[in-house]
Amino acid sequence: MDILIIPVATIIQIVNESKGFFNSYPLTPPVAVPVSMRGGGRPHKYETEPRKGECVMSDKKIKSMVMAAVMAALTYVATTVIKIPAPTGGYVHIGDGLVLLCGWILGPWWGGAAAGIGSMLVDLLGGYMSFVPGTLIIKFLDAMAAALIVKALGRKTYSYVVGGLAGEAIMVAGYFVYEALALQLGMGAAAGVLANVGQGAVGLVIALVLMALLAYISRDPLGLGIVFVGHLVTFYCIGTGIGLVLRRIGGTPLAVWHVFWLGGITPWLLTAGIMWWGRRRALRLCTTRYRLTTRKNLPGGQLRIVQISDIHPRSCAAMDHTRIPELREKIEACHPDLLVLTGDIFDEFTEPEELEAFCALFGALRAPLGKYYVLGNHDLFHHWREPSFGRAELERSFAAAGVRILEDTSVMLPCGVRIVGRKDYLYTNGSRFTAAQLMPTGPDNRYTVWLDHEPRDFKAAAAAGADLILSGHTHGGQVWPAGAVGMVAKNERNYGKKVINGHCTAIVSGGTGTWGYKFRTQGRTEIVCAEITTEKEM
Repeated sequence: MDILIIPVATIIQIVNESKGFFNSYPLTPPVAVPVSMRGGGRPHKYETEPRKGECVMSDKKIKSMVMAAVMAALTYVATTVIKIPAPTGGYVHIGDGLVLLCGWILGPWWGGAAAGIGSMLVDLLGGYMSFVPGTLIIKFLDAMAAALIVKALGRKTYSYVVGGLAGEAIMVAGYFVYEALALQLGMGAAAGVLANVGQGAVGLVIALVLMALLAYISRDPLGLGIVFVGHLVTFYCIGTGIGLVLRRIGGTPLAVWHVFWLGGITPWLLTAGIMWWGRRRALRLCTTRYRLTTRKNLPGGQLRIVQISDIHPRSCAAMDHTRIPELREKIEACHPDLLVLTGDIFDEFTEPEELEAFCALFGALRAPLGKYYVLGNHDLFHHWREPSFGRAELERSFAAAGVRILEDTSVMLPCGVRIVGRKDYLYTNGSRFTAAQLMPTGPDNRYTVWLDHEPRDFKAAAAAGADLILSGHTHGGQVWPAGAVGMVAKNERNYGKKVINGHCTAIVSGGTGTWGYKFRTQGRTEIVCAEITTEKEM
C-alpha cells in the first residue's frame, strides 16, 4: 500500500509539538483575540468569550484534537507499510514506533487515544475484527505508559528508552493475555510472544530514531526541517505520479515499480541519502581558482586575490570557529597579495566568541596589498533577531585586524590597483551611489577590483571601469532548486564566472560557509583564489 503524502504544514506542526520535549521555544506565538472593542461599545463580532450557558471548546483543546487525529492517521499509515504474518493470525509491523511517538509528543491521554484509534483502525479495516477491542486498549496503555514514564523521569535520553521498554512490555503482555483469554487460545497464545517482542523492539528503535530526528529538526523547523520535509514530499509526489501512470500500463513495468517503491519506503531512503550527501557537500571546504588576464599593468605582472564571503559562523552551519585552522591553511596556501571579504562574514546569529575568533584570524593573515571588506545584508541587519554586536564593535574588531571597511568608496593602492567597495543593496534598501557616481571619470588604465556583496549592476560596473567584480550572497543556490530559482530571480549570476565585456569579468562565490544549516545540494563551500596576469604585448 502506498504511504499517503504528508502535507508539509502537518509535519512542521508535529515538529513544533515535539519541541516541548527538548526545551525549545514555540514555533508560533499565541495570538490574542480581542473580547470586545477597546473603550466599550457593542461586543466584537469575533468575540470568543462564551455566553452564559454556552460551552466553547478552547483553542488548546481543538489543537490537541487535531494533532491526535493527525498522529492516529500516521500510526495507521506506518502500521500498514510492512506486514509480516504472525503464527496467531496477526502480523509484525513498524507502527509501534508511531504508537510510542503518540505518547511522547501528545502526552498520556491524547497520545493514548491517537495510538489506540490509529492502531485499531488497521485491524478494523484490515479484516482482523477479533483484535479490534484488544488493540484499542493495549495500544492506548502502551502509549500512556511511555508518556507517563518520560514525564516522571524527565526529558532525558534514558527516560525515553525506559518508557519505550515499558510500553512495549505492556504491548507484549497485553496481546498474550488478550489472545489467551478473549480469543480463548490458552497457552497457544505464547506462539505469538516472540513475534510481538520483535515487533516491539523494531518499534522502539524506530521511535527513538524519529525522536532524535525531530529533536534535530526542531532546533530550526523552518530551516533544515522544511528542507527535509520538502525533499520527502517531492519524492512522494513524483513517485505517486509515476505509480498512477504505471497502473494504467500494468504488467511488468508496474511489477518492477512495486519492487522499487517498497511500499512507500523508497522516498524516506532517498531523502535520507540526500540529507547525508548534502551535509557532506556543505562541510567540504574547497579552493576554487580562476585564472584571468588583463592588458593593464599589475605589480610584477600579476595579482593574486583571495575572496572570503558569506561565512555565517554558527555551530549548526558549515563554518564556525572550530574550523578556523582548516580555513587559515587553505587561505595561506594561496599566498594572496590581496584579501577581500565580500559580506555576510557575520550575521545576526553570530555569538561574540565567533566574532572575536574570526577577526583574530583575519588579523593573523598576511596580504601585502591589504585586506578589505564590504558589508552584506546580514552583517549588521536584523533579519531574524538583533545581532550580539553593533557597528562600533564590528569596526573596532576589523580595525584591530587590519581590515579596512569600504562603503561606497574607492582606494588607490601604491601599486596602481584600485579597490572599489559598494554598500549592500538590501542593507541600504537601494540607497547607495550608482556605479557612475563611484567612478565619474569612467574606465582608465588602472586595474579596478569591484567589491559588491550582491551580484547586481554588472553592466553598470563594467561601464564605469570595473575589471574584476567579486560578489557573494547567493551561496550558489545552496539548496536546489528553490535556492537557485530564488537567487536567479533577484541576481544577475547565481554562481561562478561571467564575462561582462571585453575587459570585465564577474565572479560570484558560493560562500565560505552556509546559511542556517549544514546542508548544500548546489554550489560549493569555498574560498575563491583569482590569479590575474598582464598579457604580454606582441
